[in-house]
Amino acid sequence: MKEIDLFIYNGFTPRRRSPGDVFLDNGIGMLRAYFKKNNMDFVLEDRIGIDSYVDFDLPEISVPLRELCKKVIYSKNKGSLPRQFLDKFKLKGLYTKLVRYQDAVMRQYLGQLRDRIADMRPPVVGMKVWFGITFNYCKMLCDMIQEASPETIVVAGGPLANCYNADGVILKYTPFDLAVYSEGEIALTQIVRIAKRYNTKKERLEAIISANIPNLVYRTPDGIVRNPIQPLPINEKLIPDYEGDYNNKVMNHTIIDALGCDYGKCYFCIHPKIHPHFRLRDPKLVVDEIEYMIRRGIGFFTFTASDTPLPHARRISEEILRRKLNLEFTILARGSKGAAKRKQHLVDSYRTIIRAGMRILYMGAESGNDDVLRDVLNKNLTAQDIADTIECIRKASDMEGKKVYIITSYIYPIPLTDGLLKSGITFEKVLEDNITLGKRTQPDSFQVMPATVYTGVDWYNNARRYNIELDKEKYAKSMLELETSPHAIFDKPPELPFKINGRGFHAWVNMYLKICRAANDAGLPSELNDEHLVIGRSVGCKSAEELTQLSRDLFLDIISCNGERSGKFFRMTNKKSREIAGSNNLSKKSAV
Repeated sequence: MKEIDLFIYNGFTPRRRSPGDVFLDNGIGMLRAYFKKNNMDFVLEDRIGIDSYVDFDLPEISVPLRELCKKVIYSKNKGSLPRQFLDKFKLKGLYTKLVRYQDAVMRQYLGQLRDRIADMRPPVVGMKVWFGITFNYCKMLCDMIQEASPETIVVAGGPLANCYNADGVILKYTPFDLAVYSEGEIALTQIVRIAKRYNTKKERLEAIISANIPNLVYRTPDGIVRNPIQPLPINEKLIPDYEGDYNNKVMNHTIIDALGCDYGKCYFCIHPKIHPHFRLRDPKLVVDEIEYMIRRGIGFFTFTASDTPLPHARRISEEILRRKLNLEFTILARGSKGAAKRKQHLVDSYRTIIRAGMRILYMGAESGNDDVLRDVLNKNLTAQDIADTIECIRKASDMEGKKVYIITSYIYPIPLTDGLLKSGITFEKVLEDNITLGKRTQPDSFQVMPATVYTGVDWYNNARRYNIELDKEKYAKSMLELETSPHAIFDKPPELPFKINGRGFHAWVNMYLKICRAANDAGLPSELNDEHLVIGRSVGCKSAEELTQLSRDLFLDIISCNGERSGKFFRMTNKKSREIAGSNNLSKKSAV
């Protein structure tokens, strides 16, 4: 078999985590474009796709498992207590059988990858590493490679390297030789170019480490070292190359409009640690890329910035309107500081953005309690700011006659400082304030996530200030392996080595479930995310009830590993994406 420079593996598990797993992966697409431009001889293994899970399905188990999950989770008539116990016992048995089968097939697949890599003898293998089950399979493949091709360097990147590079965590508890965090295109290219000059892993690692490559994490006799981030010029970013992905991925392109966050001071947030230098991309280049993707049949887009500043979103929208392009897009945005004094400006700006195609807006409200927003989160916003911003978006939506779906996310339970506790703030009060803000703003989805402490953020670095107790060594290792996908419902969650306000992980989970029940009682939909909305709108869902049913169908497919309905929904979404793109009457000829 022909020898290559680089083998890239997109971490895979036979058990999907969310519908978005099969959306176009702009990170992988960007690596493909960059390596092609630099004439690298590489192989990219990306098993994730609409039809890629069929080989791991066992319909004689997954079909009855899905029906039983539906009964146990959603049925109003669950039967007597003995019947419920038997159903749950049977459900656990079916799931265990399916997992054993999938694990056996997965080990065969990893063995095949090992053999291919051993034959091709690449100096470097790069892995996009995800959390939980996928992380464990990536470690397994790394061990296999190191045994079968001992001179090959294995480099970890992706979400896990981005979230857990502080204190060297990504290498401290894993077999990977190196890790790359933040933007990986240039760092990985430099690693490959150096590695090709040498024959042994020892020589390769020594040369790579001595080159002082930015964004690199590596081991030394004195400990693990993390080189500083060197941000890439955002206007020189390449357009992702989706060769081979158009038929087996959901046609929703995540487009770089900016990197990082224009505020970047929240105490809990990992984004500024991944992209510490906020960078705006030239609106013309953003729309050039949109037009390029439209010519390839993509009509759905998601802006990638943690917060797309309103003036920037408006400039991009004006360029879209100037070119008379038809598309639909999702934006992530913060509430607007002092929104009450700027309502007309906000309405006018959002009208332009809606006219250009915004149909979904995701807003991190985080809390309805002003003291928490200030002292625990450092959001530099009030609940009133959030409510006023949403009011302006609703007004702009009504004036344009275009429905905009608004998702607001909240963090609960959340750490409470001694100062807040002394002032009378309680968990019950915070929960009540969250529900009050939800009822006041009436989002299309009221999402809740329990607080997560990432390495390197202020909650981690100054844990005691927030009444967070954690053993940093044990905590970081446990978070790498923690399964947070829907599949976690089949097992009792481990008691993780941390406490927040004296409460352990199990108590934390129970508090999270309490606010979910409170949201449901208040009539606030809490099961929808932006992926559900993209898919739901494509398949014809009109009401909140229809969207909720769709999200439940997708959830049942995920936890049962039976993707028959999901596959149908994904293909309908692609049909809609192509219809929107096709309405522009653009040729496939590149616009850039």
